[in-house]
Amino acid sequence: MNRYTESQLQSQIILLLRKFYPDILFSGGFAGEKLNLLQAIRRKRMGYVAGTPDLIIFEPRGQFHGLMIEFKSKKGKQTEEQKRFQMMAEERGYKYIIIRTLNDFKNIEKYLSKTL
Repeated sequence: MNRYTESQLQSQIILLLRKFYPDILFSGGFAGEKLNLLQAIRRKRMGYVAGTPDLIIFEPRGQFHGLMIEFKSKKGKQTEEQKRFQMMAEERGYKYIIIRTLNDFKNIEKYLSKTL
């Protein structure tokens, strides 16, 4: 299967992370998940911020405090909120990447192979 939805792609990347990097600290979000109004209100009250990336790896490497990952389909585009979040995260010393295919896992491996 070459074309994944954002949530399918995130699930496949999580499987790879757990297999090859079982000791890293990470947390996933709601890649491509559509919420009804009540769910959206509840998540906002609980602290969810629009534009938050789909996966955050809490592992500092090199000059970066951690890695933030946004999953997008081949033609998917970042929302304005996602672009703003990316800019703010990068200003604060986080690496931010967009993953569109399973092959992009190499970008995560490249980040995780860096030493402090």
